Amino acid sequence: MVRKDINIRQAINESETNGLKDVINMLQAEFQCCGERGNSDWHPLTIPASCCPEDPSGQCVFSTTYDKGCEESLEKWVRENVFRAGWIALGLSLVQVLGLILTCCQYKALHDWNKKVD
Repeated sequence: MVRKDINIRQAINESETNGLKDVINMLQAEFQCCGERGNSDWHPLTIPASCCPEDPSGQCVFSTTYDKGCEESLEKWVRENVFRAGWIALGLSLVQVLGLILTCCQYKALHDWNKKVD
């Protein structure tokens, strides 16, 4: 598998314009993970709140972050859902093919009808 490492520091620094920071925060909160391979990916940056379970104090420090990185969780989710996406794509393709067939039938019927009228 071809792998491209994500540089968290670069992603966060450049994310002000492309929304990558929001995506990273959403993934970390959804999968209850922190960083690509673990919370050390954030060192020495400020750890985002999405790396920690909800805490009434609102403090997110290295000792309270999720232990696992997001890479493994995201790969697992993709593996579990790739077939579902494939079946959905196949279903939509079949609907389009059916629409094409019906369009061809209607064209032929109108063509035959026009020959009879003329």
